[in-house]
Amino acid sequence: MRIKLYGIQRSGTNYVERLLRDNYDCKVLVSELGSKHDHCMLGQYPARSCDCALVVVKSLHAWLVSMWRYCQVVGDWHPHARPWPLFLVSPLGLRAGEDVVRWHATPAWAWRWMYHSWLTAAESSLVPFRFVAYEHLLTPQAAELELTGVGDAPRLRRLPTGWKHPAGKMSVHAEDTKRPFDGTYYSEHRYLAHYQADDLRVVDLQTDHDLVAVLGYDRVQVPGPAGC
Repeated sequence: MRIKLYGIQRSGTNYVERLLRDNYDCKVLVSELGSKHDHCMLGQYPARSCDCALVVVKSLHAWLVSMWRYCQVVGDWHPHARPWPLFLVSPLGLRAGEDVVRWHATPAWAWRWMYHSWLTAAESSLVPFRFVAYEHLLTPQAAELELTGVGDAPRLRRLPTGWKHPAGKMSVHAEDTKRPFDGTYYSEHRYLAHYQADDLRVVDLQTDHDLVAVLGYDRVQVPGPAGC
């Protein structure tokens, strides 16, 4: 099975790539048929260029923290090393290929635009699309249950080995770095501790709540204005 992988940067695409290639009889298409971080271009290729498309989703609030941390150390092509509140309202450029950078009004708008584009593509594509939440893949049991249903016809075939699960964080080349990784940071929503009340209000104003619901996430509760 040939699987075209998509997902916004820092959403867990390298992690999912590793899970797929270590555990299933499949070919994961990362840069083939367009960049995994860009909008869908499958319509420009022959119909059977891939068997299905898999879009990795990370919740908006978790992704914003991941992207901000990434920008502190890698930032030759977008605003970086900015204080957290300023990052939330600053333009963000995301690589969408070797020589392509797409600029967005804010990070939240980048997340919104990219996932809306993949949902729109899924509605008209002849190739079946599947959206998987990064937060549902953090344990071996959950990951196997979630990924086995990818590409319903034909279904993914497991390799004749025991389930292999990365022990640490992923490198940019989808290799296990062995650096400690605590999945409960996501399952227990501990990333929300990074947000002050004003931060939550800023993000809420930029959020397409219908899109968030379609992708399977609950709305984050936002405190009322100070003094109320």
